[in-house]
Amino acid sequence: MGNFKPPFGTRLKLDHPLAQGLVGCWVMNERGGIKNYDLSLSGFPGTFVSTPQWVFGDVLLDGSSDYIDILDSVAGGHPYVDLDDNITLVFKINTTETGNAFGNAWHNLTAVIIELRQQMGSGGTIPFSIGLDDSVIHLSASSDSINEDDTVSGTINVSDGIDHWVIITINNNDWCIDVDNKLDNSGTFATATGTRNVGATICNFQLGVRSRDGGQKDDDFYAGSIGAFFLYKKTLTQSQKSAIFASPYAMFDDPYPIELFGHVAAVSADIIAQTINYNGLGRMDFQAGRV
Repeated sequence: MGNFKPPFGTRLKLDHPLAQGLVGCWVMNERGGIKNYDLSLSGFPGTFVSTPQWVFGDVLLDGSSDYIDILDSVAGGHPYVDLDDNITLVFKINTTETGNAFGNAWHNLTAVIIELRQQMGSGGTIPFSIGLDDSVIHLSASSDSINEDDTVSGTINVSDGIDHWVIITINNNDWCIDVDNKLDNSGTFATATGTRNVGATICNFQLGVRSRDGGQKDDDFYAGSIGAFFLYKKTLTQSQKSAIFASPYAMFDDPYPIELFGHVAAVSADIIAQTINYNGLGRMDFQAGRV
């Protein structure tokens, strides 16, 4: 599968080295509809809010009301409760928005790409809030949203209207940003050094917008496309990161073979097997095949 996005219905190779530790895998290969299905065992789909568009196989957000919701005011019962100091985020973006962060407060980002945070004000935790700051990647985290914030930035321009793959790792208090297989920036959190996970507290997890203390998702929208998002509950090594940059879809099966009148044939992009995603909250989401 390698460098090409796998067609809808393709399965994750659970025994592949790059599939180990995945707690979220949104390939965004549906090419229609209002959901991005999670191909990891977690099975939490992203749901479109407002009018995101499918453009060249990726999801385009308008920067004013569009976003993708994964958790909306949910307390526990999800695989992200203990994401803290051993995390890797992999995502593909294409944007011309520059964004801006005023001062060093995480909540002043003007273009949030990915965020997981507790739904509270003082004392709330934020494992990660990722956005744009003057055309570069901006990473924020907090172990106390009033007193223990850290915000750091990359140096590589990603607001140039071309596809960029970004990998961010957080290992204890050490962070690293890589863009297109180049080290962008790295360092150590100085202030947000306490527990940063959301625990079983009510939290929000979304792409393309920031959630406020009360859970409202109506501020700091991202304008641009998101082409894939992989979330690991582990810190990838440099060799693993290089492998993803070289072949981001290597951990997926080839398209399903099917049997037609006794003959085995590869499935075309128009005939896709049905898959089922269990989202961990007692519901089954059926990702129907298309013809």
